Amino acid sequence: MKFGQKISKWFLDEYLSNTSNYYVKAKIRLTFNISIILLIFLTALAIFLSFVQLTTIAMFIGILVLVLFAIPLILKYKQDIKLASKLFVLLAVLNVSVSFIPSLQIIGLHTELWMVVLILYTFYTLGKKWGIVVTAMAIIELIFYSKYLLYDNLHDEAVYAPDKLISLAITFFMALGIISYMVTQFMQAQEYAENRYRESYRKLEEQNKIIEKQRDEKTSMLIEIHHRMKNNLQIVNSLLKFQSYEVEDKRALELFEECQNRVISMALLHEKMYKSEDLAHIDVKEYIELLATDLINTYKVDKNITLDVQVEALDIGMKTLVPLGLIINEIISNSMKYAFTKKKEGEIFIDIRKRKGKKYQLIIGDNGEGPPEAWTIEESETLGMELIRTFTEQLNGEIKKLDEPGTVFSIDFEKQDKI
Repeated sequence: MKFGQKISKWFLDEYLSNTSNYYVKAKIRLTFNISIILLIFLTALAIFLSFVQLTTIAMFIGILVLVLFAIPLILKYKQDIKLASKLFVLLAVLNVSVSFIPSLQIIGLHTELWMVVLILYTFYTLGKKWGIVVTAMAIIELIFYSKYLLYDNLHDEAVYAPDKLISLAITFFMALGIISYMVTQFMQAQEYAENRYRESYRKLEEQNKIIEKQRDEKTSMLIEIHHRMKNNLQIVNSLLKFQSYEVEDKRALELFEECQNRVISMALLHEKMYKSEDLAHIDVKEYIELLATDLINTYKVDKNITLDVQVEALDIGMKTLVPLGLIINEIISNSMKYAFTKKKEGEIFIDIRKRKGKKYQLIIGDNGEGPPEAWTIEESETLGMELIRTFTEQLNGEIKKLDEPGTVFSIDFEKQDKI
């Protein structure tokens, strides 16, 4: 046993140490062990056949032994399991094919058993395609054997001499032993795979628990951040409101109110975020409806202003919604201040639709009086229009005024979030 271990170590240690894949190692050991077993067996068989005067068969087996010895050498020096396996399969196919030559008188029922060994080995070491090819060859040879040689061989094996019966018995036991060995190797590989799967599944479950815990902690932290941001912005809004009580200049008071609306726009978004079950997504339509409704109510104009919001289901987050909400805030504020001075009723409409890829389009405006004919977006120097242009640039967008009744803007923009 120790001598066999030393031989195996001398041939395989370097190759196995250079290989990390368990299944490749299993194929290496299987090919080496089968080749050594067959070398010992065939050498003993060739010597035995020489003693019983079956010289032709003994010489053929001797040549096979010499060629078969190349397999352990390939594993040691070439370290190529595929090459060794292909050589082994080629030798086996040639051996089975040559055994059908009647003059050699080595055809028998044991040949079919060796075909099973060959098919199992090929599937295990070289894979499905090679296994199918070898199986097809074996089927063709079996058909030939059944049609032309089966009857004669059944008759010959029925009157075998004792020495032939011994040889036949040894061959059968040898083939069955190799089949059992390959099945054992396959079962060990399956057991290894199942153990690795269970271990990987266990580690994955542990990692998922850690990730889930971290996610819950991060979610709680984000909720708290949004909540605090909303509270802080409300404090800023309250400070602006208290400060505005001391302002008597009408224009300055308007500026305070505009700042308050901008703060409320951001505070409302943070409020929606921390109340949302999914922090990565928000109901955009609901947010815009609330924002627009608050703005309309804030200005308290004695008009009947209706709001029409048409927003598709959009997968946009904070990075896009903050500048988008501020754009909507500025445009609606302008509408409420200037669009309906001579009208008792009117409509403000908002339409957001998804285009290709990350592209979106916002159509927003009113059916009010409209700006002077000479007015243009580019030439307007008001703070509101400057903010609209700035926020549009943040969204990689482009704004233009549509030639429609009232004041209507079209803004093509891009989603800035990674969701």
